[in-house]
Amino acid sequence: MVTRGSKQMPVVLAPGNVAALVVKDGTAQNRCYVGKVLAVDEHGVRLTLMDWRAASFRGWDFFAPWENVSSAMVAEGGDASRFFDMASDLEVWWDSIHKGREAADKAVAAFRAEKGK
Repeated sequence: MVTRGSKQMPVVLAPGNVAALVVKDGTAQNRCYVGKVLAVDEHGVRLTLMDWRAASFRGWDFFAPWENVSSAMVAEGGDASRFFDMASDLEVWWDSIHKGREAADKAVAAFRAEKGK
């Protein structure tokens, strides 16, 4: 449990978990970042980003202050394998949403077709 204000809340974004972190519009180059949670504190969350080509967590880290986090999809332990399919869809959707919802949905459908899902 962690204390936020006067509330006790369960720790979801915990080191070792995998997360697709969605940041508020205009915060960073992309809206969605997928990675393994490296650190969490009162200032924000730090992810080691997923290298999709190597299918591993390596390379750059990404830090998001709490005030810039819009939402997150989180997987713990064995949930990680199913998570990657959903997270990659979410990343494509968020990267295309500026063109409208229909365009974002079409981008996800094309991505799934390309990957043979």
